[in-house]
Order: sequence, then C-alpha cells, then structure tokens
Amino acid sequence: MRGLHPLGDLAPRDVVARRVWQAQRTGERVWLDATAVEGDWRVRFPTVLAACLAHGLDPRRVPLPITPVAHFHMGGVATDLDGRSTLPGLYAVGEAACNGVHGANRLASNSLLEAVACGRRLGAVLAQVAPSPGAGGEHRWVERGDALAADAQAALGELLWQAAGPVREGAALRDAWRTCAAAAGAGWQMRLAKALLRAARLRRRSLGAHDRSDRGCDDMSHEETARRRRG
Repeated sequence: MRGLHPLGDLAPRDVVARRVWQAQRTGERVWLDATAVEGDWRVRFPTVLAACLAHGLDPRRVPLPITPVAHFHMGGVATDLDGRSTLPGLYAVGEAACNGVHGANRLASNSLLEAVACGRRLGAVLAQVAPSPGAGGEHRWVERGDALAADAQAALGELLWQAAGPVREGAALRDAWRTCAAAAGAGWQMRLAKALLRAARLRRRSLGAHDRSDRGCDDMSHEETARRRRG
C-alpha cells in the first residue's frame, strides 16, 4: 500500500481490496501481520482468534494469508435519514438501508452505529404515526425455483469472481452475462447473477467498490442500454 494512498493499510476497504486483488493476479501472496497487536486476543478478538486457530494459524505469532471477499452488503432499500422508503409502510435501517451515511463504501464498524442511530430516529418517527391497516391490492407469488447443483454453484462463483470481482471491465461483464443468460433456467442463482451482471454493465463509471477498469467504456450501445433498462 506504500505510495498508493496516504492512509496506507488503513485506506478505504475498496482501495485495499483492489490492491490485494492486483497483487494476487501477478502471483504474489498477500499477508496481514497482526503480531504487533497488544492485549489478550482471547478477550479483544475471541472470534477471530478461534477462527484462525481452527485453521492452524495463530495471528499472535504468524502473518495471515488474506484475499478480498464480500464483507458487507452495500446498497439496500433507498431511504431518507429517518428510515422512510418510497413505499408507504416500508422502513429500513442499518445495512438493509441505502441512506447516504456511508457514501459509496461502508466504513468499518460503523454499520452497528448506523443501526442504533437510525433505529432511534425511525422509532421516534413511528411513535408519532398512527398505525393504519394494510392496504389490499393485486399481488403475485413468485417461486424462487430450483437451485444450482453444488459444482455449478462453484463454477458460477468463479465466473463472478473473475468478471465482477474487485475490478470490472465491460467485455468480461458482457461475456459473463451471456453465460448466465444462456443457463438462466438451470437455477435461481444463475438468474440472480444475470441481474447482478446487468446492473454492473449499466453502471459504466466507477463508484466505491464498483471499479470499472475501462473507466466508463462499455460494449453496450445506447440502444441496447435503453432496451436492457426496460428489461
């Protein structure tokens, strides 16, 4: 991380994740050295310590091999700062909400603080609102359908890692989307991946953890983009 960001290892997580990913692409191993952390790990980080020891690694004595992973859900239901969505009666706080608190990248350990602070705000709002009976209306039940087989799920995970991981590029997103579209009937995970890849293709500019190496270029024409927006 030297020379890449003024905060070094404490740079925003998307910046660090991309650097780790880039290093791994060149065959490097990346390590986290936590041996200088003071205090009793059994008290300060009992869950982390137990997980590491279960894999034969003692973070108090040896560096840990690391890789980027999906840590938080970023996005969620669009709300205002009081937890209101655009759908009457639907409220959201914490990681389920997209309220602008975190910008384009969630900040470490702030999700719990957000849930507490925004939960209190929402509670105050709801305390002043008289409950109303739920409105009836048209609805339809959608079955999720069958799941992919275990080997197909693993292959799909690898496909998404390569095309929609820490660094994304239009042609790779297109090819992965075509693969998922061709196999959409194989399982619900394939259809979910297709929708994810479609959204990644439509967002042509980098934003937080969505990093486009082609910096706004994409293989989709304006006509195709408009057609895909319509579904």
